[in-house]
Amino acid sequence: MPRSHKLYGYIVKTRRNELGLTQKQLAEQSLIGERTIQDIEGKKEKIYPHKYATRKQLATILNLAILEAFPPDIDDFRSLLEERFQFERESIIHFTKKLDKNLVHTLSGVYDMYKKAIEDDNLHMKGLADRSLHTIIIDAHPNLERKKAVLSNQFLYINFFEIWSSHFPIDVYFKNSRDNNIPIHQKLFSAALSGDTNQMNEAYDLHLEASLKDIEALINCIDRI
Repeated sequence: MPRSHKLYGYIVKTRRNELGLTQKQLAEQSLIGERTIQDIEGKKEKIYPHKYATRKQLATILNLAILEAFPPDIDDFRSLLEERFQFERESIIHFTKKLDKNLVHTLSGVYDMYKKAIEDDNLHMKGLADRSLHTIIIDAHPNLERKKAVLSNQFLYINFFEIWSSHFPIDVYFKNSRDNNIPIHQKLFSAALSGDTNQMNEAYDLHLEASLKDIEALINCIDRI
């Protein structure tokens, strides 16, 4: 079964238990069939409510707005990430050609924000700075159609980790892995500011390796819930 389905069912069940509701009570209050609730939460063959009205009801009764939406297809994360990094590698040469004093000034400001976020342990600000760096590099690529697709996939990936991942038990390895990404991002910032293509490619090698480990840890975590 798709892991996104499994995750949605886990969140529904966890929230229902937190509120002290039985499956029957949730079904009655949400006007959704009890069998449907059982199927959504089921361990073997999970389904998810395709109709927005059903998800809206679950989100309202369980007082959890995120349930109006649905997790992105987690099983596609690896291929989407590899595709994005390949595009960013292609963007490097265009980025270095555009690197001037104004762009260096902009990047320096983003890097200062990143370092401040690490100092303050501000995960949101750190993610914003990281996303800004990648977006600046991606934006240098001349292929607008591919750029739009890559940025859209980047949003889905980052949005998942910023929003959905807080609703299930990320394991210790995953948290440690994210912390260990700090020097990797610092290396990428330094390489981008220098405009050295070799350093940037080396930084991307490390970054992709760490990100793929994040996905592996994420999948292992969801498989255990």
